[in-house]
Amino acid sequence: MSAQIFKQSNMITSARYDFSVLEKRIIYMLGSILNKMDGELMFNCQVLKLKYSDILRPLGEGGSNNYAEVDKALERLIHRTYKIHTIDDKGRKVRTLVSIISSAKGIEGTGFIQVIVDENIVPYFANLLNEPKVTSINLENALSLKSVYSQRFYEFISRWKDTGWWKVTVDELRDMLELEGKFLPWGNFKERVLEQARRELEKKSDVYFKYYPRKTGKSITHLEFKIFKREAALSGIDIMSSKIKGNPATVQNLKALGLSDKQVKEIFRVAEISDINRTIFDINTAKREGRIKTSVAAYAYTVFKEKFASPQAA
Repeated sequence: MSAQIFKQSNMITSARYDFSVLEKRIIYMLGSILNKMDGELMFNCQVLKLKYSDILRPLGEGGSNNYAEVDKALERLIHRTYKIHTIDDKGRKVRTLVSIISSAKGIEGTGFIQVIVDENIVPYFANLLNEPKVTSINLENALSLKSVYSQRFYEFISRWKDTGWWKVTVDELRDMLELEGKFLPWGNFKERVLEQARRELEKKSDVYFKYYPRKTGKSITHLEFKIFKREAALSGIDIMSSKIKGNPATVQNLKALGLSDKQVKEIFRVAEISDINRTIFDINTAKREGRIKTSVAAYAYTVFKEKFASPQAA
């Protein structure tokens, strides 16, 4: 079965907000329905039907049957807005508040909710109105995520996945996530926000990232994200085993440096094949030139660790 892809305006992707996991799942589902509507039909058909079970148990997870949690999320969404920042044709900053839903109704015994979408949000999920400045999102992937930060970073890197890189200031990122006054020490922000998202996306997403903090003076002021695409991330295949089995020459070259099976697996986890092969070449060059003063294995593992792991630990 092909992946179900829906699109949202980049203005929504970069908007300022702080929604819960269930609230975002509801929005993803509404967005995917709105994507399929065209022209006048889109604006005249704003009563949309959702299943409680799809929101609570995406992809067949055990989850909860507590419909009340979904009702609470819907109630919060009625009072929530996207905060969208743009520049008008005179160069002035414009701050737009866009509501999402205006009402919701659940009928006992049906398992469905009827949601009335606010007409002002519709254009942000309309393909014809938003092309080409849209973010394409894999619906199943988006619904499977269990962290609010994983959801946001999934959208961010989905927007920039075709370029392979995304650069943003720490202040801009904190603003989009509405984190003013939260997770202020760098270590706290790194572990609670960046690492939480990185780990979950690396484990289950069709796109994932590594990040590199950059300093201005002594302070970390910018972040660079290297974005990786992975086909069929939700197919149930052991991605890591497939990657290792599919590159026997690279595995052999790593072991020839004296690296253990555990170290080889770790290197495959954090680096792309092209980067691994390039680093192996550099290590062998250093070996030939007599620049390695310790054991080759210790030198090689240190090089890989510093090159591919240290930036995240800054």
